[in-house]
Amino acid sequence: MVRILFALLSLPCFAVDFSGTWKLVPAKSDFGKTNAPQGQEITVRQSGDLLAVHSALTDHRGETKSSYAIDATGKDVENVIRGNRVLSQAGWIGGVLIVKSQTEVQNVSIRTSDEWQLDAEGKTLTIARVAHSPQGELRQRFVYEKALGKR
Repeated sequence: MVRILFALLSLPCFAVDFSGTWKLVPAKSDFGKTNAPQGQEITVRQSGDLLAVHSALTDHRGETKSSYAIDATGKDVENVIRGNRVLSQAGWIGGVLIVKSQTEVQNVSIRTSDEWQLDAEGKTLTIARVAHSPQGELRQRFVYEKALGKR
């Protein structure tokens, strides 16, 4: 059913390009019941419906780097993020990129739905996340600002 929905909605109404380097703004973000990281920077390279994402996250454990792909045509994409296999499907609803993923962390099944959206000026990226696990639902909102001088 998810694939059918993304197949029908996979063409954006207008061009959205998430390319660039984005710095997390913790004061504008909502981490739900989880601890805020000390910092995060993501770099996105987008070519049409294909996105390559590189992330550097700093928290109390130190820095963790990861890279993953998003295919907004609705095709299944498998990534390994922080040692965990993640299966995702993505598609467009207007100018919003919807990424639905599932993974297992320490034998616990987790499903997430992320909504990627740019502001009108293309300077703020907001990723709204809803995660479902046996512990319940977690809602988060990550707000990033485009790094100056970086595409």
